[in-house]
Amino acid sequence: MSKVNKPPISLSRLIRYMSAKDDKIAVVVGTVTDDVRVHEIPCLKVTALRFTETARARIEKAGGECLTFDQLALRAPLGQNTILLRGPKNSREAVKHFGKAPGVPHSHTKPYVRSKGRKFEKARVFDYCVLDDETFSSLHTPCVESFVVDIHFSFGNEVGASGRLSPMTEPPQTISPMIQPPEPQPRARKANPDVVAKACDASQLKDICVLVLEHQDISEVNDLKQATFVAIMTASAGAVTTSNMIKTVRKKRHNQAADGIEEVTLVNCAMNYVSLVKMLSEASSALMNGPESDVMVGVKAAMTMVETCDKSIVDGRDNPIVDQVVKMNERVRRFCSNALD
Repeated sequence: MSKVNKPPISLSRLIRYMSAKDDKIAVVVGTVTDDVRVHEIPCLKVTALRFTETARARIEKAGGECLTFDQLALRAPLGQNTILLRGPKNSREAVKHFGKAPGVPHSHTKPYVRSKGRKFEKARVFDYCVLDDETFSSLHTPCVESFVVDIHFSFGNEVGASGRLSPMTEPPQTISPMIQPPEPQPRARKANPDVVAKACDASQLKDICVLVLEHQDISEVNDLKQATFVAIMTASAGAVTTSNMIKTVRKKRHNQAADGIEEVTLVNCAMNYVSLVKMLSEASSALMNGPESDVMVGVKAAMTMVETCDKSIVDGRDNPIVDQVVKMNERVRRFCSNALD
């Protein structure tokens, strides 16, 4: 039997469970430990794999019995008049880190940190916002405004010969009243032209790289480390936007007869994007606090999640909701690729 499934149980908890059960034998597959906060011990009959020295002494001093499982087999071969108990299994430190990624809405997961000192950052990029339940247009909030790349690019604008984005002659067609592209109000920070040129020189998506660094409101860009941080933050904001859009659509269509392909796509991509946001968060934390080798590992893992979401979309590209997910997933893929370069 694994150690995780044999948690210790304290005398105080044992007394609480065995109150008004004087004729029963408590059976614990684990260790019984002492609790100095308890001053009065009732008469208990306890069978356990192990007793601490003080716990055994206090039980026997109160007139109780500490039995082994061999003695229990002779006294109650069929388990009659016994109560099987177990200590708190999920009180381990490791369990506190399980669940949703730290920082996402409604998450109470404890982040992994190297230290709680002043110089160490927790494993989250920034404070995520919660969508308004009524409409997707509520994405126009400060935390999503950090997704500062011109939103027209995401919905079909093309890069002209001059290298700049040419605005669309017609506004993009909305897929559904609940999915409206937000209207960003970027507040550009200063970016050193030499740093921008050096950072984007080897990038395969040079136009996107320049736009991300010159039209962002996250941080000033004076060195390559700051440029990398801005690129990861932009990809993370795009991932959060896409994840929130998927959650909103699924919530709106919870009681409706949804297309099977649409539902499968949304479920698969929703799970992928939860992991994607966490990986980009860890990459950003590694960039700031080290080790720097984990930065590329995190961004590459995020790219894998984006590709997995794209592979889950097989026959549903004619579906309007799935088509919207495809476009937003492609946008996140480009920003992750830009951060990787």
